[in-house]
Amino acid sequence: MDPSTNHVESWLSNALGHLVTSPLLWVFIACLLGVLGCLWGLFRHAQFKRPADVTSENGSATLEFVLIIPMLLFCTLTLAQTTLVMGGNIFVHYSAFAATRSAITTIPLNYTDQGEPRNYLVLPDGQKAQRIRQAATFALLPVAGRLSDSSTSESQLLVEGFKSYYRDLNQEPPVWIDNFLAARLAYANAHTDITFSRAVTESVDDLAMMTLEAGVHQFGPREPITVQVEHQLNLAVPYVWPLFADSTAARHTLVKAYYTLNNEGIDIELPPSPRRPLDFSQPLPRRD
Repeated sequence: MDPSTNHVESWLSNALGHLVTSPLLWVFIACLLGVLGCLWGLFRHAQFKRPADVTSENGSATLEFVLIIPMLLFCTLTLAQTTLVMGGNIFVHYSAFAATRSAITTIPLNYTDQGEPRNYLVLPDGQKAQRIRQAATFALLPVAGRLSDSSTSESQLLVEGFKSYYRDLNQEPPVWIDNFLAARLAYANAHTDITFSRAVTESVDDLAMMTLEAGVHQFGPREPITVQVEHQLNLAVPYVWPLFADSTAARHTLVKAYYTLNNEGIDIELPPSPRRPLDFSQPLPRRD
């Protein structure tokens, strides 16, 4: 069977399972039962009215509004969450690009004192890997959720950095720096993972990506480096978020993206500088 068909079937079963447990569904059913009860009451009341009173259209607009508002609310919230998920997918892809761009410029650095010489990468806790991960998480701040426990050194450093930027411009730092920035960075750090891969040629027409395990890895000049970002995208719209969530216990959906660029670790040796500048006012000595 086609893998795409299996993916669609899995998504449909997952969506139906979330729909059954969605609070909005039960609200819609309650409203529908209330409307049906009103219609039954109106029908019973109309049996005791004169024909002229039955054909009156008074109250029809209110009845139509009551009938349509649950469906309209459900569609509006679903469209809003769909838009946010599509925007979040774009930011995750940009995060993969930012992480890969950081990788091809960070791996060539010489961190011999930390055990990472030029074109070497230590996974998972090497200084270069942490620097690449910071580039990925910082790119996800616009779509990240919020964590109440955001008292980390990185979050406080980011907050102080933004405040100093506004103070240098002689402006009062906005309130959102304290209220949102640290919490968003904490969420991005807690819900983002990156993996490194390298291309492996198995045959003439077959190219595979090998995920790098924990350890020390060496990259050559211009070697392709692939970084994959996995982010648990926050679902912020109430009532309809279970339709998009990976499970009913988690209010997020997993989004993956990867990007590949060539390593910039090229050793370029320049010729030695002359000891004294040449005097072009004098004729150059002839060579016999």
